[in-house]
Amino acid sequence: MFALYVTSLIIGGGLLILSLLSGGEAGEVDGLAGGGPEGSEVGEGGALGRALPLASLFFWTFFLAFFGLTGVLLSTLAGAGALLTGGLSAGMGLGAGLIASRVLRGLGRAEVDSVMRPADVVGRLGRVVVPVGRDQPGKVRVELKGRTVELLAYGDTVVPLAPAHRVFVHDVLEDGSVRVVSAEEPRGLQPPPVPVS
Repeated sequence: MFALYVTSLIIGGGLLILSLLSGGEAGEVDGLAGGGPEGSEVGEGGALGRALPLASLFFWTFFLAFFGLTGVLLSTLAGAGALLTGGLSAGMGLGAGLIASRVLRGLGRAEVDSVMRPADVVGRLGRVVVPVGRDQPGKVRVELKGRTVELLAYGDTVVPLAPAHRVFVHDVLEDGSVRVVSAEEPRGLQPPPVPVS
C-alpha cells in the first residue's frame, strides 16, 4: 500500500508543479479543452466538469497529491494501521480534490464575469467550437474587448450546430452561459414549403 501512496504523491505532485511552472496552463487539457487564461467559463471540464467534479483534471491532480501525501505521512510518521491510513488518505484526497476544483472553477467564472457583461456579448458574432443544440450544451468562440473568449452555449435547434458554424449571441443566462442562434440561416427568410400533391 505504501508504494501506491508514493506513486500517487509523485504523479499528483508532479502535475501540480507542472501546472505552477506553466502558469496554470496545464489545466487546459481538461475536459473540453477550454479555460485558463483565455477566459473560458467552461474550462475545468466544461459542462461535464461542472456537473461531475470527478471528470475534472484538477480534481484528480489534487486528489492524487493529497491522497499520496497523507498516506506517506501516516505510514511513516504516525505508524497508523493500514485501514485507518487508507480511509484518512482517501478522505483527504477527496476533500482536497473537491475544494480545489470548486475554487478553480469559481476563479475562472470570476475572471469571465469581470470581463463580460450581457450588453457586451449580446449581438456578437461567433463560431461554434463544440456542437451546440437546444438539449446539448456546447461551446462558442466570440471576440470580446480584443480577446477571444470561449463560452458555454445553448442553441435553439434540436439538431446541434456543427463546429465552425457562425452564430449570433442573443442572450446571456444567469449562470454566465449564452444562448445562440444560427447566423447562416436567418429565420423568416426561407421560402414557404411547396405542398406535395
